[in-house]
Amino acid sequence: MEEKVISSFKRMNPWHAPRSGKTDLETLPDFVVQREALSEALQKMDPAFVLALEGPRRVGKSQLMRLLMRHLVKKQNVDPRQIFFVNCDDGTIQTPDLIDNLHSYVEEIHGRNFENIREKIYFFLDEVTMIEGWEKRLKIEIDASRGHQYIVTSSSAIRMKVSKQNLVGRMATVHVLPFSFFEAIELYRLKPERFSLSESTHDALISLRDRLRPLFLEGRLLDPQRLMNIPEKIESGFMTSSQKLGQECRALLQHFLLEGGYPDFIRKGDRFEDYFSESVLEGLIHKDIPAIFNLTQASTGKIHRLVYRLLFENTKIIQIVELQREIGEPHHPRASEYLHYLEASLIMELLSPWHKTHASRSRKSKKKVFFIDPGLVNQVTGVLAKFKIREGLAVADFWQNQEKGPCAETAVYQHLKRLKYDWRIHYFRDEEQESEKPADADFVWETPLGPIPIESKMRKRTPLPGALKRMEKIRSELKAPYFLVITESDLSNPAKGVVCLPMLYFLGSEGVS
Repeated sequence: MEEKVISSFKRMNPWHAPRSGKTDLETLPDFVVQREALSEALQKMDPAFVLALEGPRRVGKSQLMRLLMRHLVKKQNVDPRQIFFVNCDDGTIQTPDLIDNLHSYVEEIHGRNFENIREKIYFFLDEVTMIEGWEKRLKIEIDASRGHQYIVTSSSAIRMKVSKQNLVGRMATVHVLPFSFFEAIELYRLKPERFSLSESTHDALISLRDRLRPLFLEGRLLDPQRLMNIPEKIESGFMTSSQKLGQECRALLQHFLLEGGYPDFIRKGDRFEDYFSESVLEGLIHKDIPAIFNLTQASTGKIHRLVYRLLFENTKIIQIVELQREIGEPHHPRASEYLHYLEASLIMELLSPWHKTHASRSRKSKKKVFFIDPGLVNQVTGVLAKFKIREGLAVADFWQNQEKGPCAETAVYQHLKRLKYDWRIHYFRDEEQESEKPADADFVWETPLGPIPIESKMRKRTPLPGALKRMEKIRSELKAPYFLVITESDLSNPAKGVVCLPMLYFLGSEGVS
């Protein structure tokens, strides 16, 4: 092993050097935002599987890896010399022999042959897809059953998806999304120059989340009776905009619905005017997709146009044929492949209309567009500039504007993905109904108890009789246990089988795995 490789490993793992006192891992600050995904990652750790932290670019996968390392040392008393971190994006260590070199470095630290090391070694490989053939090498390690744990990340969700095909049955995945609302407020707390969050409001919100959480665990979200039994004292103060607590909560929710949950964007805000275009989209469009699928410059240009076209269609129903025509490939099968590439990046999804059979859903050419974060959409499409949120625009201006609808709908979509990633999400629209207002629902969530239609209606009042009638019709057609309406502040059961739940309560339903 070359000396420069050893030097790089030592630089990346300063806690291995002999020293007195606590190690770097032990002294990591406690104010780092704790991610909900941390618990899931700890539960899925198993030497029989490579643990992959998977998600779109810039959502905090590397930071989650650091949180895992700290947890092992501070909470599980793992010896720091059992933790080995490698940034695979570092050119000094990029070689197909990386794993062998890393094993040699372990031998140097422990003074024994790798085969004779009985302690469990934790290998954290950040940006692992930069290493050629990494998945085949880790397959050999997993099959050797040495009892060591490999944790990997990649900024390219597409590269990870392609590579892990060689690890079928040997990989556990944790899907990392942008920050949830309650994760975001912990960052708001660290940025008093940007966010008004008093200690009393912060503590009240955390108390609200902790009291709501048991209502949603283990599938209880699916029990409308439990939802309606939420104690009145929880509601007091949170939804009354005239009270200081209510005003601050509405302002924080406004920030989240407009700016989303990308951690770097929350931290730096207006210093990142082109953050999403430069840090998220350009890497996906011009690096990840062309490199993996060997696209020409012309094809890359078409994907670029397609992405920005779709951003302006977020939350809307589109005709796939029209999209194909717009990018200049109305009949070429590759047009559909472009959409597949984008979905594989985990940054967006095209929802199919709900139908009783999966075959009928797949044949439908109309899809509903959803990107994974409202801030991503709002900055690129100009909504953020319109509201000038960082210049202190009054909260009421947002809540009275029609833009709050798509913002809220995107936030609901993201949270549904967070609650239960493997439950399919569709939308509902009665195309056969001859009416100016056909029966529709923003989402149909396929749960073990049956499909649940969900509508985002950011209003204070209960839905009007006409809307309730359409909801009851959809619930009956889907044979759904109930119709869930996400509202601005209404908590009620206005009709049989219709449950209204405030957005703040819905976003408090964290911890479901």
